[in-house]
Amino acid sequence: DDITEDMIEHLDKAGDILTKLAEGGSEEDAIADLKELSDEGKDLAERMEKLGEPDEEADKQLGKKYDEKMTAAQEKISGATSKLASSGKWNPELQNALASVMPDVD
Repeated sequence: DDITEDMIEHLDKAGDILTKLAEGGSEEDAIADLKELSDEGKDLAERMEKLGEPDEEADKQLGKKYDEKMTAAQEKISGATSKLASSGKWNPELQNALASVMPDVD
């Protein structure tokens, strides 16, 4: 539960950073904020790796409890990136900064 909640919060922060940029914020600030957030992503990835994959029942319970919040956080990111793309602000440096935020677990 804790890791799932932290993951949702992490994604929500990334969405907030991108939304702020889409609404006229500074690209430099957004990239710096995303890079800072990437450290949290690394910590989450380590925690997730140590915990391992949930069993089928735990995965089902987590889905019931958190799917709506996870989807909302992902949609926030998607909506912001769409706005950035249509405004011409979406560029490789910003894409790389966002990619570094997302926890990478095998």
